[in-house]
Amino acid sequence: MPAPTSKVDLTNLEKRIGDLQKNLAFVGQGSSPNTSELFKIIHQPGWTTVIQVALATQILDAMNQQAQAMHQLQQALQSHVKDSGGQ
Repeated sequence: MPAPTSKVDLTNLEKRIGDLQKNLAFVGQGSSPNTSELFKIIHQPGWTTVIQVALATQILDAMNQQAQAMHQLQQALQSHVKDSGGQ
């Protein structure tokens, strides 16, 4: 663990927050069933074989679990910052 410094440099922390926001920006795109590309694709004839649906279901379950974990991590981080005097 690096030794604490007397001056806190928030530049790296700000960059990481920005990177996270950019990396997660796609999550909210197309959230309406009428605009989501996935909703359009799954209704195409011939796409929904049993194996394709099973694979898509497993991937979506994993993505939803990861999204829930990310939400919990965000809440924990915000709580930590607030509890540490970050208002």
